[in-house]
Amino acid sequence: MGPQGPQGLAGVDGIDGIDGATGPMGPQGLQGLAGADGIDGIDGATGPQGPAGADGVDGIDGATGPMGPQGPQGLAGVDGIDGIDGATGPMGPQGLQGLAGADGIDGIDGATGPQGPAGADGVDASMTMTTTDAFALTLTSSNTRQIIYSQNTTMPAFPENLPDGFNCVIVNYSNGTYTSNVLSSTKFYSSAIGNAGATTFSIPPGGAVNVYVVTTGGTKRYFIQ
Repeated sequence: MGPQGPQGLAGVDGIDGIDGATGPMGPQGLQGLAGADGIDGIDGATGPQGPAGADGVDGIDGATGPMGPQGPQGLAGVDGIDGIDGATGPMGPQGLQGLAGADGIDGIDGATGPQGPAGADGVDASMTMTTTDAFALTLTSSNTRQIIYSQNTTMPAFPENLPDGFNCVIVNYSNGTYTSNVLSSTKFYSSAIGNAGATTFSIPPGGAVNVYVVTTGGTKRYFIQ
């Protein structure tokens, strides 16, 4: 084949053909560049004020400033009503003893008390000596204020009813112990016997006792000293 010849002149445009049916939409093209900003419009009229916004959060308190000078004292306030007394607290420990106070002035002497009963009469030298012998001697009121020597370990004998105020001395000069007869209603009393009393008593050889008869509280008592 030979080389291509030069292009001929363009032909006259033919009559447009009938538009074909619209084809399906192609994919979206890339976004174009942003256009330049338009001129600002005229400001519109100011609208009505909106409602007040909510209060903001309180700020942190500032540091306390230095104390100012003391102001003049105010007038005294009216006394308040007394409060109810509190409960009594426990007792504290005992304090130390204070110094002894000065002696007080002696009081007036009290009235003299009544005189006590007279004591039993003591033995004197004027007593009559009565010596016992083999015959039994039972004490009676006639033997009061006598010194009675006994050589017998059972004499003299005591009755149950010697009179009040009866007193005598019994001396045991035998070699044996004198032991009185046993009483049934009346009792003997001494510092050795005690207040319980006893129905009999003894005198050792060479011993002597004083006998006193007294009724106290309705009970007859023979006191031996």
